[in-house]
Amino acid sequence: MALWNFNRAAAGATTRVRGTAAEDAALAHLLRAGLTLLERNYRTPAAAAARSTW
Repeated sequence: MALWNFNRAAAGATTRVRGTAAEDAALAHLLRAGLTLLERNYRTPAAAAARSTW
């Protein structure tokens, strides 16, 4: 499995672009592992979190 080098994402990419690419790669990994995303960027009073189900 090839790992994406997020520090070398498109030249001049902003941290937001690199962060989104990293989140997308993590989601793809979890989906391949059989998890299901329920909601992205779910917000609670304490913090933001991704919701998934086993």
